[in-house]
This record gives sequence, structure tokens and C-alpha cells, in this order.
Amino acid sequence: MFKTIKGLFKNNTSKQLTPIRHSANKFTNEKDIYFDPKDYSMFKFGCKDVARRFGIELAQSFMNSDEYKKIKTESLFIHPEKRIIVISSPYVHIPTATFAMKDYFIRYLNHNLVHSNLMPVLEAKMYRKSSYKEEYGEMNKEQRFAIMEKDVFHIDKSLIQGNICLFLDDIVITGAHEHRVKKMLEQYNIQSENYFLYFAELSSHETNPIIENYLNYAFVKNLVCLDKIIKNENFLMNTRVVKYILDAPFEECKTFLTYQKQVFLQTLYHNAIGNGYHLIDDYSMNLGYLKSII
Repeated sequence: MFKTIKGLFKNNTSKQLTPIRHSANKFTNEKDIYFDPKDYSMFKFGCKDVARRFGIELAQSFMNSDEYKKIKTESLFIHPEKRIIVISSPYVHIPTATFAMKDYFIRYLNHNLVHSNLMPVLEAKMYRKSSYKEEYGEMNKEQRFAIMEKDVFHIDKSLIQGNICLFLDDIVITGAHEHRVKKMLEQYNIQSENYFLYFAELSSHETNPIIENYLNYAFVKNLVCLDKIIKNENFLMNTRVVKYILDAPFEECKTFLTYQKQVFLQTLYHNAIGNGYHLIDDYSMNLGYLKSII
């Protein structure tokens, strides 16, 4: 029933279509957010329970859309050599929170595809050159586009060429990240059907982009709040968690680290250096203490 992956991408070129955006939730301000901001904050800081709910909700929303129906009827059934490629938000070494949501999105989507006698999805990693210290959620639109312009994204062209790409992220506020991905696709002359999928979307251009920080920190106000998530067995470390710990006041960080298990401390340290955070002066004191206790 299924074709093998070998030779799947040969002679597989298709005209690039205008990228399509799909969001499971849209909001214009703090008063019309219909998902729980505290849940979103917990998700951003590694709670896999919320990531599972968000991933399934996004999958259900997308699969009920006209876009997904067209993918199946006008692409996959007619061109069985094509594959759906799922790409999470870019990262250096430590995945973002979206990575956990992506896992559950794929599980749910694969069930539908295989039930329809179609091939399951493939995954591709989108690489980025560096991870910055600045708080993205505090930036205005111009600052976001400027910092994205300086970044470098890379993806395996041979894998996604001629296929159907689903670029997943948890939220879209100004569209700066999406714009940078589109630019990458143009730079590499990648011909593919591209969809940008988000759990949530700020649909008002009038609302200040820092509403993102309201969502990011609706639950996590300090390291004590973060500790409640970490002690949950369904915790998954991500970029935001590492940066938040390393950027905390030294005494607060020192106390927090004292109560963590050795396996957590070692994972935190090796993730930090993997992302190059040992090169950031503002992290040196906390990272130095962490190194001394592992």
C-alpha cells in the first residue's frame, strides 16, 4: 500500500503556490482570548500536558479546513509521490516550545492520513544561526522584523522540494518570523506548497505586540512558578526555560538550582552550552554556578 522513501523526491517539482496561513484561535486583545493564558504560559515553559492539548487542537482545526481537504484531494490522492513535511519553528540546539506541540500534531494527523491510505508525514528541521538573549515578546513590530532580518535560516531543500510543507509555530503576532521563513524559501528557490499553521493569531494590527509577553508570563512569574512545571513528570526543557533560568537574579537562581535533581542540572548545563549561552556575558554568573555544582 505504501511507497518506500527511496527515490520519493526524484522528478518531484511543482509550481510554488502562495503560502496559506491557518490559525486554530484568533484574538484581537486580552479580552477576547478564548484559550487560557495561564495554560499558554505553562506550555511556553515546557508543560507537555498543555502541548498535547494544543497540538491536537491545531490538528483538528486544520483537518477540518478547506485547505486540508484540498491537500488530500488535489495533491496527495492525485500525486501519491508527494509527502506532507512538518517543520517546527527554527532552533539552534535546544528546541522551542513548539517542538512538543508538533509531536502531538503529527500523531493526530498521521492517524487520519494512514486511515485514508496515504503516507504519514515526514519531519524536517529548520536551522537558525544563533539564539539571541533579547525578549522577543517585548519587541515592537519594527524591532522584530529587524532581528529576524539579521538571522539566518536553513533547511534541507532536497527533502521539501516539490512537497507540501506545514510550518508550525505556537503563535503569530506581527508575522516577522513567517516573513523570514518565506524569504528563506525564496533564497533557496524551493518549489513547494507552503502552509503556516499556528495555535493562535493576533488578528488586529492595532494591538501592541507586547501582548505576547502577557501570554508568555501569565502563569510563570518567577522561578518558583517554573519549578512547579519542572517537578511535573511531563516537563520538557526548551529554549525559553534555559534562557529564563540563566537570566534570573543570581541569588534567586542559586536557590532554585539547589533544589533541582542532578540529571536536570546536567541537562540544563549541556543545553546551555549547546546553544552558545556560555558566550553571553549576562549569563556567565548563573552558568558559572551551575557548572560548579554538576
